[in-house]
Amino acid sequence: MDKPMRRGYLSRPTVICAWCDRVLVTGSSQVSHGVCEPCADAFARTVDELPRHPSAA
Repeated sequence: MDKPMRRGYLSRPTVICAWCDRVLVTGSSQVSHGVCEPCADAFARTVDELPRHPSAA
């Protein structure tokens, strides 16, 4: 059960990776999404492989 809301207190949501569903932060029953380090690293490695738009040259 979530803690009661008090002035100045917001319960933290559970945060899961949007790509692999790994739990990043265990919190309330509310869910938010982020990206874990392994998924972020995998994406960063692909950025240089993406084709560039001609106007970005």
